[in-house]
Amino acid sequence: MASLTGQIARLDKQVSSALALLATLPDLAGVSRHYIAELVILRTFALFESIVEQSACRLVCGATYLDGTPAQLLRPVPTKGIRRAREAMSQYNRTKPLQQLRWNKPVNIRTNLDTLFPPTEHFIATLQGHSKFIADIRKVRNHIAHANEGTRTKFQQVVLNYYGAVVPSLTPGRMLVSPRFKPSLAERWARETHIVVRAALRA
Repeated sequence: MASLTGQIARLDKQVSSALALLATLPDLAGVSRHYIAELVILRTFALFESIVEQSACRLVCGATYLDGTPAQLLRPVPTKGIRRAREAMSQYNRTKPLQQLRWNKPVNIRTNLDTLFPPTEHFIATLQGHSKFIADIRKVRNHIAHANEGTRTKFQQVVLNYYGAVVPSLTPGRMLVSPRFKPSLAERWARETHIVVRAALRA
């Protein structure tokens, strides 16, 4: 029987570890703090994508939410197994199969599931409701990972949101540990990721 229990346990454990690591940052030198904060955000967003994907697959397989509420699966019979759940997302009731399932944007998550659940499904709607936060952390994650002109432009959009101006010299690491924000953005985003995913799973 498909279950979301393992996913929420993994989320709780890994976010707790991330927060414990962030708590050590005041004892470290500046550049080291920046690198560790960047690493935490890279891992936090990877965790978000992984748990969202795995949870979506389990819902397609008939898992209930963690409060016992059933999902509104539009398919007459749940799938059996993660591989078949991915196949259903890609092919079920589609004239043209999805070539790649992406999990880094709520709009992509909705597209992956749009033939299997109504758009009002709690999992989809909750993630849609946090689109701005997910976009911000994704843009910062992408600039940490790739550091090119395209990612820099999108990173500066996030900087503008938080600073009220473009700051060309600002790096993701400096922004994530800046004393301008209490708690730091690294800590705030780790906690918010935890809150958003737990809410999506009705934990």
